[in-house]
Amino acid sequence: MSKTFEEAAAEAMTATAEPATAQERTAPAGGFTHAARVVTGSTHGQTWFRSNDSTVNRDSVVVASITELGFDSSGAFPMRGFARMQVSNVVPGPGFVDFWLNIDWASNLSFRINYQVS
Repeated sequence: MSKTFEEAAAEAMTATAEPATAQERTAPAGGFTHAARVVTGSTHGQTWFRSNDSTVNRDSVVVASITELGFDSSGAFPMRGFARMQVSNVVPGPGFVDFWLNIDWASNLSFRINYQVS
């Protein structure tokens, strides 16, 4: 039995996301600042993924990219896999960012989302 979009979204929004590793950076003099973030997870199909981030509010501008992760003895690294991975929607809110992901694979794959907030 397949789920409706609303059922799948409600279920995904209650999933626990892995904590983001934050690195604050500022641009040259001129007042523009942004925060670079990295968050990782593992899933497949179309789903919402939330990153809790105290620097974000509903007026934030968020730009994101996604990459598949591979693993070796030194840890995780970005890799060019066979699955199509897309960030289809980015929704900033008070203290979080929601990402609508499409990971076109039949089983869970590890991924990394890099995003910037301004």
